[in-house]
Amino acid sequence: MSAQLLYIVVLLASQVSLNALVVAFTPPSSPLRLAVLPLIVICVFQVLPICMEATGKVIWAAFLGEHSITFLVQYIDTVLLSKWSVEASGPISSPVIETVHNQRVPMTTWDRLRFGYRAAMSTRNLGTPYEVKGVPRFSAKDPSYVP
Repeated sequence: MSAQLLYIVVLLASQVSLNALVVAFTPPSSPLRLAVLPLIVICVFQVLPICMEATGKVIWAAFLGEHSITFLVQYIDTVLLSKWSVEASGPISSPVIETVHNQRVPMTTWDRLRFGYRAAMSTRNLGTPYEVKGVPRFSAKDPSYVP
């Protein structure tokens, strides 16, 4: 693996990790949430110019660049717009919060990190109360069923 490709992987992992840590350990109103945004933007601007040189193939360069931009958009959505938080077990802007908030249990650091990484990586939130509308349900009991 080339040094540039390794650098890209580290930057992509940093973007996801920053998202997860902010969701897991900061309250929705924290100014730190906005302060981390420039770091993620810097990661994007570090990844994009070297993708082609690092991979040598247009399709892989596009794939890596797209993921970097997607992680930026995911950060803006989960952290700044929807304001996901551990305390609410989801976005604070959701009407589902009342039912989930009443069932809250104390979370360990490991639980917080798992929640943060799930929020950082899940773009459609399948199987949660916050699932994207219009997504057909799959049957967990019948794997052969396709909607």
